[in-house]
Amino acid sequence: MSPWVNLFYWYIWTPPYAPNALAVFNPLISPIYGNFKDFPPVLIQVGTADIIIQVDSFADKLANEYPDVPLTYTVFPDQVHVFQIFFGFSDAADSAWLEVEGWIGGIFAG
Repeated sequence: MSPWVNLFYWYIWTPPYAPNALAVFNPLISPIYGNFKDFPPVLIQVGTADIIIQVDSFADKLANEYPDVPLTYTVFPDQVHVFQIFFGFSDAADSAWLEVEGWIGGIFAG
């Protein structure tokens, strides 16, 4: 549910699996710097209250540089990071999971 694809924004903190701060530009660590040719369909759901809404840059990269990659990008107003965990308690979360269900069904339908 959390496509953390760009560690550049967190360069102050170098994760233990990165040998140094510059490693955040390596596509194996920050996939946004990779090649998405022939990538499978992508579903991104983001809430406008998400403090790490940098996922937008990944959606922009896919849409602009890889227009052949099927992308579904949905913005949920006033929702926090990983708001989908509140399914059963939040209409937005329930709606998000219904979208996931339909999206997966659409992929396997053909």
